Amino acid sequence: MEFNNCGTNAGYRKHILAKEKSCEPCRLAMNEYNRLYRIKNLEKIKAIDKKRRDLKPGLRLELNRKYREKYRERVREQTRKDNRKRRVSILNNIHSPYTELQVIELYGEICHICNEKIDMTASRWVGRGNWQYGLHIDHLISISKGGSDTLDNVRPAHGLCNLQKSNN
Repeated sequence: MEFNNCGTNAGYRKHILAKEKSCEPCRLAMNEYNRLYRIKNLEKIKAIDKKRRDLKPGLRLELNRKYREKYRERVREQTRKDNRKRRVSILNNIHSPYTELQVIELYGEICHICNEKIDMTASRWVGRGNWQYGLHIDHLISISKGGSDTLDNVRPAHGLCNLQKSNN
């Protein structure tokens, strides 16, 4: 597809957002942009590369582990989002990004299956603590049956209610 600003950096980004292969003029424009950026920011790039090379073996893994521990919920939520998006894309269903906070703000803290209050402090991991009463995001029409991963197709539910409902 040709965009009205093909041959520019913005045109290249439009191709990427449209999830299509970029045209030759856009690729050339992006290559030129990257080349000029590297020339202009050579010292900055060298400093970053030196920091990466100077990390002792295993230190990067240790830093990643510390980050995951510090931001455990953020990492878990991102993992859940990525998994939903992957499942939806495999089945060619509709996906629209949303956060769990948006689901709670829109539909409240009441389980849509049993109409009881959800314990927002309970663990969401099956088998840990009071997980049965913790928050799960339930798809009204499951993804495997052609349901979309959008805000209008999800509701808050207890972990146990959601698992007992299964794929129905």
